[in-house]
Amino acid sequence: MSRAAPAKTRGADKTKPPASQTPVIAHEIIPGKFNDNDWNFMVDRDGADEFVTDIVDELMETTMSAIYDKYIQSQLLPFTITQARDAITEIIEWQFLARDEGEQHIETDLGWAQDEEPEPAVTDCWAQGSVPRNY
Repeated sequence: MSRAAPAKTRGADKTKPPASQTPVIAHEIIPGKFNDNDWNFMVDRDGADEFVTDIVDELMETTMSAIYDKYIQSQLLPFTITQARDAITEIIEWQFLARDEGEQHIETDLGWAQDEEPEPAVTDCWAQGSVPRNY
């Protein structure tokens, strides 16, 4: 009876060094500043609608801000003059008060007649504890 020789492959797997990975070589378009990863990111972003939308939004914001600033500058002088004129006119009117002539015919004008007294309101079920007035 012969014995079979033990397999030598058991220990060989444990001592085998791990496979080394090949380093990724990045091609630099602008040395030290712009490499392949940056280029691929820029190309992906260029094709996206978000990139165009961002450019249009920035352009619109800048344009509208410049237009608004020019509008404010064009309205500044007329507004200042109008406010100064109104303030001076009000001060002059305070100094020279006009005499009120009053109403000409108070007796015949119904706007000056005394109103009649209204009827008292009827109490309802929500007015608990109210005491009715008897005259």
